[in-house]
Amino acid sequence: MVLVAFFILVHVAPHATELGISATIAAFGFTVGGAIGPVLAGRLFDIMGSYQVDFLVCAALAVIACILASLLRPSSREGGRE
Repeated sequence: MVLVAFFILVHVAPHATELGISATIAAFGFTVGGAIGPVLAGRLFDIMGSYQVDFLVCAALAVIACILASLLRPSSREGGRE
């Protein structure tokens, strides 16, 4: 999943500066998700008694991420990749 996100960033960001900014934002999101995700999943398991809700939440977030990624378009700046 992480590799797919970075491949999309490379396709959408034609300039090295834009790619760096996009990769930094994506890495921050992965870090926050990796830090908060297990805590929330454990809390949901404690409340619900199973991991079914956790997997449904992850599936829903994956679908939302795919929809948002499909809406990305390359930058309108002129020029190619640096």
